[in-house]
Amino acid sequence: MARKTGFDISVASEIMAVLALTTSLSDMRERLGRMVVALSKQGEPITCDDIGITGALTVLMKDAINPTLMQTLEGSPV
Repeated sequence: MARKTGFDISVASEIMAVLALTTSLSDMRERLGRMVVALSKQGEPITCDDIGITGALTVLMKDAINPTLMQTLEGSPV
């Protein structure tokens, strides 16, 4: 019997899912731009790019890409 392994990403919002999957700042900008944030009266999806907020979202999230580095009082990484 083969062992099957994997992982699931559990996120509270689509923005955090984008953060978990992004590989670079430009990749994050593209992914954020494709997020659907509303539907028009005709039922068409409205994205972040459509309403012009992709740049602002990217600026807010750009520092979140960097890993959080912590250490103990002895200097060991956590």
